[in-house]
Amino acid sequence: SLLGRAGGVVAIIGVVALPVTSGDTAFRSARLIVAEWLGWTDRQKLLSSRLMLALPLFGVAFVISLVNFKMVWLYFNFTNQLMSTLVLWAAAGFLRQRGKCHWIATLPAS
Repeated sequence: SLLGRAGGVVAIIGVVALPVTSGDTAFRSARLIVAEWLGWTDRQKLLSSRLMLALPLFGVAFVISLVNFKMVWLYFNFTNQLMSTLVLWAAAGFLRQRGKCHWIATLPAS
């Protein structure tokens, strides 16, 4: 094999473990955002309250998984690029306001 055992472990982590933790983080973040919108932040300590929010989110995710994945991927790509551009512009503004070299964020955002 090209990288030996260590390469196999890295490949397994990269292909299996990292996407699973990303999905877990995404669902947790979505649940907490919905809880904040509903004013349920103090109720999130109870498992039943967490399930009341998590199960509908899983249902929505399941329905989205049945849709043509190319369409979902296009929306994901668009929002990912939009988010990175907005963050870079915000960072460029912050650096410029502080009198620092802002071009490191301004150029990639353009």
